[in-house]
Amino acid sequence: MAMITSPADRRLVTRPYLPNHVPSTQTTVRAKAWSAEGITLVDCRIGDKRWQPMDFVASERIWTLGCEIPDGACPISIRATDRAGSEGFDSIEVTSTFDETQQRCADGSDRDTIGACGEKHILGTQLGPNRNGRKW
Repeated sequence: MAMITSPADRRLVTRPYLPNHVPSTQTTVRAKAWSAEGITLVDCRIGDKRWQPMDFVASERIWTLGCEIPDGACPISIRATDRAGSEGFDSIEVTSTFDETQQRCADGSDRDTIGACGEKHILGTQLGPNRNGRKW
C-alpha cells in the first residue's frame, strides 16, 4: 500500500492561503508505504515527467522528494515496490494557484462538496440534513 501524505490534494484544500503566505511552485512530496515483504523503492512522478526515486527518512519512516510543480493543476503519483516485486500506487492533484474569489460556505450545507471522486472512494453523498442526505 502507498499513500501520499503531503502536499494536500487540491480538491480537499479548505484554506489554500493563510495570511501572509506566498504561493510557491516548490514543494516536498511525502509518502508512506507498507508491505509485509518490506518496501525497497518508492518513485514519484510529477505530471507526465519521468519517475524519480524518493529518499527514505528512517527517523520518520517516510519517503520524500523535493520538487517543483508547474502552475495550475498537476497530478502527482507515487509507486511503491516491495521485495516481492508487488507495487502500490497513489495519486493526487495539486496546484500552486487557487481561485481566491471562491469563498467557502461552511454553513452545514452541501455547497462546499467536492463531488464524487472514485479513485479516493468518495461517493459524493453525505449523511445528514442536506439534499444528498439519506433517511436516518
